[in-house]
Amino acid sequence: MEFQELFPIWNKLTESQKQTLSELVEFRSVKKGTHIHDSSAECLGLVMVRSGQLRAYILSEDGREDL
Repeated sequence: MEFQELFPIWNKLTESQKQTLSELVEFRSVKKGTHIHDSSAECLGLVMVRSGQLRAYILSEDGREDL
């Protein structure tokens, strides 16, 4: 499946925007349980899931999960 098929607003973008996204898109595979981002790292940008699922949560100061 192509990136453009996964991106619902693709047809509303200008050609320049489409070109920029096409040059910057990055496909990754990650194993279950892998942390892909935390608050000490730079922003990942837009994350799209082709298959599987992500679990998002924030840890409070005392270490509990806040959903």
